[in-house]
Amino acid sequence: TREVMLGNKNDFEGYKLYRATDKQMSDPMVITDLNGGTVFRKPIFQCDKIDGKTGPADFGLVNGTGYNLGTDSGIRHSFVDTTVKNGVEYYYALAAYDYGLPNVGDGISPSENKIIIRKNEAEEVIEISKNVAVVTPRQRAAGFIPAGIDSVDFETFGNGYVIPEIIDEERVKADHEYKIEFSTVEIDLTNVKDAKMYWNDGLKVYDVTEDNTLIYEENHISYPGKNLVQYYNENLNESSFRVRAGTELHTDVFDGLRLTYFVPNTLFSVDTLNSSWRVGSGKINLHDPVKSHRFLPYDYEIIFSDNASNPSINPTDILNIDGKTINSDHLIFDSSLPFYVQDMTNGYKVATVVHDLNGNGSVDLNSDRFLVGATTTDGQDWGTMAFAFDFINSDANPSDGDSYFVTFNRGFSSDDEIVFKTNASQKLDKNQLDEDMDNIKVVPNPYVVTNVMEPAVMNEGFNQRRRIMFTNIPARCTIKIFTVSGLLVDEIDVENSAETGDEIHPNSSANGTVKWDLLSKEGLEIGAGYYLYHVKSKITGEEKVGKFAVIK
Repeated sequence: TREVMLGNKNDFEGYKLYRATDKQMSDPMVITDLNGGTVFRKPIFQCDKIDGKTGPADFGLVNGTGYNLGTDSGIRHSFVDTTVKNGVEYYYALAAYDYGLPNVGDGISPSENKIIIRKNEAEEVIEISKNVAVVTPRQRAAGFIPAGIDSVDFETFGNGYVIPEIIDEERVKADHEYKIEFSTVEIDLTNVKDAKMYWNDGLKVYDVTEDNTLIYEENHISYPGKNLVQYYNENLNESSFRVRAGTELHTDVFDGLRLTYFVPNTLFSVDTLNSSWRVGSGKINLHDPVKSHRFLPYDYEIIFSDNASNPSINPTDILNIDGKTINSDHLIFDSSLPFYVQDMTNGYKVATVVHDLNGNGSVDLNSDRFLVGATTTDGQDWGTMAFAFDFINSDANPSDGDSYFVTFNRGFSSDDEIVFKTNASQKLDKNQLDEDMDNIKVVPNPYVVTNVMEPAVMNEGFNQRRRIMFTNIPARCTIKIFTVSGLLVDEIDVENSAETGDEIHPNSSANGTVKWDLLSKEGLEIGAGYYLYHVKSKITGEEKVGKFAVIK
């Protein structure tokens, strides 16, 4: 059938993630047709291929309602749900969907993976499909110190940023070192001293601890979402890819980690926000060259001095900031300007030519423009402009000893390295454990009839399954519950530590919560009233006593 109708074509389109608090997955079933009947689930997350197929499908309508095909967001493989509540049991279902069949009859609506959650007569889940996960958010155990990022070492020419973050603590490798490198497309410029042009077209992550093994890569073949964008490059005369600049991007998850990174721009440009006076004050106007001539993205310092000297060059035709060739009659070379410009990255003075804007044939600090650039490789002629500046309509009055720092927005170079380390996971601080036990609470307190942690009862033959939750408890402890008169109601033996075979590890990221069903040790429902609880750590012997109320 697939071969006949689709020509054996794979019409995968995207993913939808649904979330519910009931086993029937009824919570997201809220999208209605023209008659008000529910027909589609509403996802909490959706991503789809970048192929121009977006919005509601206009074929295969279900009582006037079309299946939502997405927004051309690009395929992503991670999503963090930040809207959950501790102690609530959630059912997540990830469904892949296709494009449907728009050309068969009136069209066949897109379809998605089945979601299977099977229950027994007691409404206990006995089977789920592989695209379903059951999750209960919780707090960490008392005294537990989670895995973390130990240090991030930047040795970069680029001035974007990379922030590693932990997404899945259980998958983080303890005490591992990682190295991040950005790949680049570079254009070779041979006639201008120290000229360069490049842009980022992907990144790589290596596990240094495991022999520099490449463990993650983004390139033009595989990348999440819209991290890379395709464009036509006039300099290379071909289609190419670039990292999407000017916006925060996220990698997929690897080793329980994810990178948030930012590349400031595609082509170099003067960074006006981070350029400033080192000594001195007042307004200074900075200007970029035309985009096709941004070859000198270095750090510079304009140094004002009564004894300044400007490198000699031949100021023939020079491109100005508007991309027009300035007639050499409007250019002035003066080796005795009241300043010189130092290339701080490469360690030498660069040439400055005066653009005589007022045409009076002399240098006027407050009305002319100053073009800063590099010479040709032989050091004789003007090569290209790095940036320009002027003091037009400025209140600045620079004097001997003043200096102004100029820097550029630039992507990461192929020589840049960013290294970070993870610290050891599953640590237990016994002193912290004793302190954290002061924060033990009963939720909700008071208990009034029911709460959001309790599962929905779909079978009228069952009573409500009552629950309260103890929070901030040690991973290994005992909890005793008493009436106010001192009678023991129930005892809970808590063993939430991670297990490996027969060994129980006291140091784990285990659950710092435990639920109690409001039943006595005999299995009878407790009455309304006040109750006392006593929590004792099996590791340190620390104890905590508190009280809670039950209202029915």
